[in-house]
Amino acid sequence: MEKICWLRAFRCRHRITIAELSCCAGISPQLLSLIELDPGRQTKEQAAKLHLACIKLAGARRREAEQMEEELASCPGIFLLNGGEKDGA
Repeated sequence: MEKICWLRAFRCRHRITIAELSCCAGISPQLLSLIELDPGRQTKEQAAKLHLACIKLAGARRREAEQMEEELASCPGIFLLNGGEKDGA
């Protein structure tokens, strides 16, 4: 069985793509993939960038979830047919 590094396991657990994390961290997807395959290649600077990127992604996802909750609360009939009117009305 192939050993999965902690970073890849973390990404998978939280449904973060290589493209999403590498973009936020300011490194190439290829470098991120290499780091995941061989964590010994990672520098302290790259580790710091990835850590900050994960914090930023968590904050962005939190804001998105809050916005979704607000929208759902403000539009209780959003999923009803006819814009919230009763059927046949």
